[in-house]
Amino acid sequence: MKIRWLGTAALEIKTGSSIILMDPWLSRFKNAYPIKPEINKDMIQKADYIFITHGHFDHFADTPYLVKKLGIKVYVSTPAAEVAIENKGLDENLVVKVNSGDSFEMDDFTVKAIKGKHITFDFGTIIRKIFRWSTYKLLVSGKDLISWKKGEVLGWIFNLLKEDNKKVTIFGSLGFSKDLFKEEDYSTDVLIIPVAGRRDAWKNAIKYIEIFSPKLVIPTHFDDSFPPLSDYYMYQIDKIEKILKEKHPDTKLQVLELNKEMEITL
Repeated sequence: MKIRWLGTAALEIKTGSSIILMDPWLSRFKNAYPIKPEINKDMIQKADYIFITHGHFDHFADTPYLVKKLGIKVYVSTPAAEVAIENKGLDENLVVKVNSGDSFEMDDFTVKAIKGKHITFDFGTIIRKIFRWSTYKLLVSGKDLISWKKGEVLGWIFNLLKEDNKKVTIFGSLGFSKDLFKEEDYSTDVLIIPVAGRRDAWKNAIKYIEIFSPKLVIPTHFDDSFPPLSDYYMYQIDKIEKILKEKHPDTKLQVLELNKEMEITL
């Protein structure tokens, strides 16, 4: 499996002959950090599938364009799909509406959608963002941010048929409740999780790691890709790494470099 992190929760995954895009929002804001001007929605020339974890703009807003450009299907929750079809120009003929529990079989992998949960923003972060002049300017600038509806929040479990049936589990938000993962054994080989939305999102990251028991953890979404609404959360990644070394030494953390493809072997 080869994987390339494209900022926020966006990923390009290559397995067998398939190219998968996850949450491919690539329209980073002008002052995004790390600075990667080469990341943009026109950089993608080929892919076979798009999978969406939820319908917020920083996960879904570039998908109507990419679906049209590439002529490929997007798998997305029914509520988010319906809003995008009606209001955002998403081609209904290239949409697979998904509910948690749905499974799909492809040539190189199988994939199952599971119920996820959006993280709850902490009060301090909300206050810091609301009372910034830069936030006000952004909201009145005409950028279409608020109208992208979350829909059902999904996680995706991929079984890679050409990779010794390795299991890769991907989330786009890291909300947690005690009854969220009660139905089955969720152990996985690779767990890809976003660390964003709260100054203590690392706490939920550890809960996910303990539930999914991965051999490898790959964090995403910790870059400051749409300031002033986002933050750079590398300090939380450092905290997660420290806890893993102390309490879960068999689980490794791999921080991907933006826009650099890496081969993952287990």
